[in-house]
Amino acid sequence: MIIFSKRLFLLLILLIQLYSFGLFLLGFFPLKQSLPGTGENRNLTLNTHVISYPKKLYNRTVIVLIDALRSDFIYEHEQMSFVNEQIGGGNADWYIVKAHPPTVTLPRIKALTSGTIPGFVDVVLNFDSKSLTEDNLITQAYSSGRRVVFYGDDTWIKLFPGRFVRSDGTTSFFVTDYTEVDDNVTRHIDTELSALDWDLMILHYLGLDHIGHTVGPTSPLVQPKLQEMDNIIQKIYKTLEKQACGNLLQGENFLILVCGDHGMSDQGSHGGASDREVLVPAVFLSPSYKNRDKTWKSQRDILQIDLAPTLSVLMGLPIPNNNLGQVLVGALEGLSGEEKLSAMYINSQQIVKLMEKSVPDFDKDSSYDLYLHAVNLHKSYLDDVTMRSKTDVSQILHRYESSMEAMSRKISGSLTTYNLYGMLLATLLLSLTLVACILSTVSNSQSVSILLSPPAIIVISVLVIFGHMTCCTSQSFHSTTLCGRSFTNIVMQLIAFGSILFLTMMVLSVRLLHTKSKWFPKSTLTRLLWIGTIFHTLSFGSSSFVEEEHQTWYFFVMTFNLVAMAVQVRGHVTSVWLNIFQKEKISGSGKASCDKLTEELTNGDMYEQIGTLNKNGGKESRCRNFTNCKQKKSQVPSGDFDQTLHLSDNIISKHSIFSLPWRYLLPWKQIAGIFTAMLLGRCMRAINQTGNKWLDTPDLADWLMLPQNKGALSILVFGSHLVILFASGVQCDIEYACFIVGQYTCYKYRVTTGAVNTFWDINTSSNFVSKGIIEARVVFCVVLFMNLLTLIKWCRLLQNKFLLLSEKKRKRGLLALKSVQTLQRSWILLMTLLLRTHNTSLVAMVIVQEVLLWRFVVGKIRLSANYLAVFCWWMGQAVFFQQGNSNSISTVDVSAGYVGLQDYQPVLVGLLLFCSTYAGPIYWLISLVKYILLLRVEQDNMGNEQERHIVKESSKTGTGTGTSIKTDLLECVQALVLERLSTLVLYCIVVTSQRYHLFVWTVFSPKLLYEGMLTVMMSIASFVILLFVDVVK
Repeated sequence: MIIFSKRLFLLLILLIQLYSFGLFLLGFFPLKQSLPGTGENRNLTLNTHVISYPKKLYNRTVIVLIDALRSDFIYEHEQMSFVNEQIGGGNADWYIVKAHPPTVTLPRIKALTSGTIPGFVDVVLNFDSKSLTEDNLITQAYSSGRRVVFYGDDTWIKLFPGRFVRSDGTTSFFVTDYTEVDDNVTRHIDTELSALDWDLMILHYLGLDHIGHTVGPTSPLVQPKLQEMDNIIQKIYKTLEKQACGNLLQGENFLILVCGDHGMSDQGSHGGASDREVLVPAVFLSPSYKNRDKTWKSQRDILQIDLAPTLSVLMGLPIPNNNLGQVLVGALEGLSGEEKLSAMYINSQQIVKLMEKSVPDFDKDSSYDLYLHAVNLHKSYLDDVTMRSKTDVSQILHRYESSMEAMSRKISGSLTTYNLYGMLLATLLLSLTLVACILSTVSNSQSVSILLSPPAIIVISVLVIFGHMTCCTSQSFHSTTLCGRSFTNIVMQLIAFGSILFLTMMVLSVRLLHTKSKWFPKSTLTRLLWIGTIFHTLSFGSSSFVEEEHQTWYFFVMTFNLVAMAVQVRGHVTSVWLNIFQKEKISGSGKASCDKLTEELTNGDMYEQIGTLNKNGGKESRCRNFTNCKQKKSQVPSGDFDQTLHLSDNIISKHSIFSLPWRYLLPWKQIAGIFTAMLLGRCMRAINQTGNKWLDTPDLADWLMLPQNKGALSILVFGSHLVILFASGVQCDIEYACFIVGQYTCYKYRVTTGAVNTFWDINTSSNFVSKGIIEARVVFCVVLFMNLLTLIKWCRLLQNKFLLLSEKKRKRGLLALKSVQTLQRSWILLMTLLLRTHNTSLVAMVIVQEVLLWRFVVGKIRLSANYLAVFCWWMGQAVFFQQGNSNSISTVDVSAGYVGLQDYQPVLVGLLLFCSTYAGPIYWLISLVKYILLLRVEQDNMGNEQERHIVKESSKTGTGTGTSIKTDLLECVQALVLERLSTLVLYCIVVTSQRYHLFVWTVFSPKLLYEGMLTVMMSIASFVILLFVDVVK
């Protein structure tokens, strides 16, 4: 038999949980399959007719890619005058392009150059671009001897290394820079326009995207930036037009493609699937469109993948081998009807070839029948030479378009194959981990014993090996990750085998001897926490609940606070009745009433209702004057109310229940405190709209960010800093002095960056605006110094951890509490610095709400540590969404990752993004530890043995803290692990079963990534708490 301590067991559970979920992500986000090789520019045959590749239409092509250019910026608001003038004058062919999610730069560049639909895993790869090995437009141009120059986002240089004769890249991740990043591109234009040695020039501008990330699409900076882009396009067009008409490039045609890679949401970010994010413009500018065919009616709504084959045909290049897009007939101005049919036939042949490799029994699919019908019409057109001049080719072209669109849809659904073995194994591991954790919890033991039974081990091993061999030899379940023979694959297989063996033996070894566990809910609030957590987990089965998850958390938090208020009121009324009965002579009926009240007071609800301890002198039982209730006095807890609620004998002796002053009838302070906390929660909801349904609804943040409201924002930010200083607790020590310096520097950072005006000059903006790098780094230094002080306190605790004297234990408790308070203040500084300017008020309200909930809920209704952990988790999740986050990638505030940085540093950017996104949940996890220590310090300060007995009794009902700090902290970790495991198990089952759902990439996949990061955050917090256990035990 092997015996594990609870701490070691939880550590192993956390590691298995991370491994299992990582394995599931590897299986769910596979790399897309593609055909090897490259497209060829060769003639094809149709019956007896030779189909020649169309001639090259343009000698020089310029692609102006404006990052985050929404379609409405050009077509609705007409903020680019020259481009709109060309469209209105007939010198352009324009389209509204739909980009496939995820709407981030890397997969959009892949789609634009290769005509393929990238996988969702490219969201992660977007931060670490690798060379694109798939056939693409740039590689085809390079292989054909075309000279390509590039300036802009360095993602292109990473994707296509060695393909550009001249290039200059700029990082796309330093989002606070929206001027120099574009100037670095524009400064090369004059030189390149005067050079005659290039065939394709690509300009990728990032400034508009950075403005969106920093201040949003409604900022006054957007219009000047669009006008700047319009002037650059006009300059390129006029210069190339002049060269085509002059002696330098006389007779050579040129083409300018103006497009966006993705759009931006109304909040300024991108990555999701809203119309603002996926709809971008594509405008083909060329003098050749003046003589366009007026009879052809172009379909204006196209897919982004259609640009790759269109550009290939226009430049006389082979269509990429894995292309799924179709050539835009309207852009082929200059080709005859027969040449257009040739282009569509070549395009369709390439897609049919891809369909043969990807779709079983492709020839029986309806889309292939459409293709055959189009080919037959085309063949009839070629056979009847006398009727060619009278036949309208548009009908055949439309048939080709319909068939290719249908075939592309069919292929795109079959190209992505899931690693089903990895997903099922990961779900099995998570399920076993959940069962093991539940059994360990219910057994109520401080250690975990595993009985090593050789027969059981042999049987389990044989079953696991047999299942593994079956899956690896099956075509449907074969996994390159779990069936491979590389060192990494073998290690992963051994970890999975060991985890299954460990968890199975642990489950078989648990004996439920202690069926009366305090984890079972025995009171109203603990039942509410149980039911709410289970309901939230089950809600992930609906895509609508996933999109609007914030509504679930808002409802739960409000309901909990409301029920807590009701519990307090009921407890107070009960206490009043007990005091009134002190005046009455005990009769038979009086004795019966006392017995009834005593019975009610000893159940779980009443322990919550009137508390467990009396700090204000009311140490005697409320039944002390009942001569017949003396034997039950120790069973009745005394009221834990404010002094104004403790009814004295004089008041009771002068008033009956009907003449009692109104101020004693209800716990007005508790009601006011909880109501204020609920009101703050409602105000925090109004700051940032989130979710999907109401995301575009104007909120308080939109109003505050308007330029004309900068004065109001400045006052709000200044006032919020003051509230943060006072609500955090005024103290005379070095930690609080550092906190004051940090808060002032945060405010100075906002003023320096131009986000707010100075308080003493609200209506006057500063002429000097910088990036605030110095101020931000000062705040970072203050945070590091405060955390250093926390580590010093922890070291002092470790040195004195073997002292057993009660006074020393009390001092150690105070020292531990102060170290956690210092850690919390340092985190508040990070929140104030990293969150958006208007969210400074959110930080202030979160702190005030947390103080109120401690004083009027947590400090009064003493939940046991496990349920207190669930409550703090609820509050943290509510703040996560109140920050403006959602289950869409587009709501991630990328600008927070560059606070205090001068250049792109991936590790620091990722760390700051993580801290900013999960600022609220981490704050409440720190508050959880602080609550545990506060409750322990209060208990250590009490000397009354009766109250200590009441605390011990209350712990049996699910309220109170009658155990050691070590046990409380371990229960907190166990509760958090149970919440995560239950959510992950159900969501993995849902995602596996819905992997072919219509919303799998727009709803379920982003949520899966968020759940992964949330699990990482919880695991890190749990590791820290387990370390802290060793400090304070």
